Amino acid sequence: MKYTPWIITAIAVTSLVGLVVFYQGKITEKEAEISKLNAQMLDLASTADRKIQDIQRQYKTLEVLTNERQQKFNSLAAEADAKIHEANLREAEVKVSFRRALLFSGFVAVIANTSGQAQSFNIEINRPSSGKSKVLEVVINPNSTKEIGEHEGWAFVSGDRITIKQAEHKALTFTQQ
Repeated sequence: MKYTPWIITAIAVTSLVGLVVFYQGKITEKEAEISKLNAQMLDLASTADRKIQDIQRQYKTLEVLTNERQQKFNSLAAEADAKIHEANLREAEVKVSFRRALLFSGFVAVIANTSGQAQSFNIEINRPSSGKSKVLEVVINPNSTKEIGEHEGWAFVSGDRITIKQAEHKALTFTQQ
């Protein structure tokens, strides 16, 4: 019985070493699981980052497209508003006719103010065949006429166009036949 404490100690130490080895194996196993989970987490985080970047690129593309479409819509809306405004305007208060020039060559445009008050008119004359053009601003008294011909710097020929513009009125275009 003298060896009993030694035997008990040896058994206890052996059991303790066995437990340490057993738990050391469990710890190593758990560390391997944690390492594997960390790798999976990093992979998932990387995948999530790529997806977020893809979504951000898609968002930016959609944002650009939306802005372009909004600008186009605004432009079309403004153009439509301008056309509606123009369509609702009264025509310029003039009558235009042409006559043969008496002393010069070509034709003379006769512009008659049909309103009861003096009016300012912006007159654009152009010759499509040559691209030549001229702009005049004239004031015509009520129920009066203004003649434009070679003496005023433009002898009208067949195909010449004259556009009469008056503030807050539709422009009118006439062509010399």
